[in-house]
Amino acid sequence: MDAFIYQYFLRQSHFVCVHRVFQRRDPKAVWTWLLALYFFPVFGIFLYLLFGQDMRKSRMFRIKEVEDSLEYPAKRQEIFMEGRDDAVLSGLSGKYRELARYNLELSGAVLTANNRVDVFTDGRDKFADLAREIGAARQYIHIQYYIIKNDQVFDGLMPLLIKKRREGVEVRILCDGMGGRFMPARRWRELTEAGIAVAMFFPPFLGRLNFRVNYRNHRKIVVIDGAVGYVGGFNVGREYISAIPGSGTGGTPT
Repeated sequence: MDAFIYQYFLRQSHFVCVHRVFQRRDPKAVWTWLLALYFFPVFGIFLYLLFGQDMRKSRMFRIKEVEDSLEYPAKRQEIFMEGRDDAVLSGLSGKYRELARYNLELSGAVLTANNRVDVFTDGRDKFADLAREIGAARQYIHIQYYIIKNDQVFDGLMPLLIKKRREGVEVRILCDGMGGRFMPARRWRELTEAGIAVAMFFPPFLGRLNFRVNYRNHRKIVVIDGAVGYVGGFNVGREYISAIPGSGTGGTPT
């Protein structure tokens, strides 16, 4: 029996070491998991597979084709700016010229023109404006929220989305598995049956049980026809339209 446990521990240790080396992890993390395997020889490997893997975004969601397509415009603009001695930014004041260059070099944020920004400090105004823009959509509506609740806000958007899908507009919804865990499955089915693409980011493992409390998708983004976008702090829930006493709202640029 002792020989079996020793061989079991040896094989688990070899697996963890090789896996960690290929991930280029800190040696301290390797020793931590080796100790865990030693003290929990039976369940150690399951604990490692569940909690020990590197789930960082850069490793989880690296899709080279997508990354290249996003980096290409930034690289082109950077070359253009360098080759023409800031000619593309000649209409901006000095401080904004440096800010544009900083955003481009740090995060690949391409400078664009002819934009307008509106700031919503009240959720009721934001969702009323969103409903109008959804009604005017002609090509696609892409929606991504951390929280989508089964309440009056969602009830107001859902018929509009189904209507636009029946008109031939592409509609996609992405919700976080933790933030959307209380949405009844039947509501998602209503959308999918209407032809709307619905996806869950890191869905719960068993029912509403989700071991991954970290690495959540907290983005709140809506893009309509590539011409209108919403970002900010509003999720889809009645507390974001001050329908719950004491609830606050966060400003959303669009």
